[in-house]
Amino acid sequence: MNNATHLAIARFTDLTENAPTGAQAEGLDLVIVRRGDEVHVFEGRCPHRGALLADGRVDGPDLI
Repeated sequence: MNNATHLAIARFTDLTENAPTGAQAEGLDLVIVRRGDEVHVFEGRCPHRGALLADGRVDGPDLI
């Protein structure tokens, strides 16, 4: 039996293709990127500078 808890953080239809979208879940900054029918969620702060990745951009396969 799977005991995972699900938390809705965004609607698929509100996500713009290849554009980072910021969200928060339980106080954690997240960034969401939609590519086609796939949605990817990452920790929302740059590990090097601490900047919000939702303020960045998608360049090819990279989130900058």
